[in-house]
Amino acid sequence: MNEDTAQPRDHVAAWIANHQDVFGSAPIKFERREEPARTLVAWFETPKYLIDISAWDHACCLDILALNKATGGTDYIVCGDCDGAVGLTHRLDTFLHWLNVNEPNRNA
Repeated sequence: MNEDTAQPRDHVAAWIANHQDVFGSAPIKFERREEPARTLVAWFETPKYLIDISAWDHACCLDILALNKATGGTDYIVCGDCDGAVGLTHRLDTFLHWLNVNEPNRNA
């Protein structure tokens, strides 16, 4: 991937495609929007969490939220601008590490 030309939502979509098996299932929602902004929204469900990953091309923004289904609370949230493809990948990989620690047997 060329970091100078890749759009954030394309980068995030490729990361999801390469890591989809770690969530245990296909996304329950995967949507690209052009209006009002170029956006990618992906929702996953694991036994413990509802996960929302949203990326915007504008400002290279990526939000990740994990809602605990048992408590209704937000166990993980990170949002805001990223520093290009490197920042997007770091944020996604950091979330994946958190998910592996907090729900290690989700694919069992």
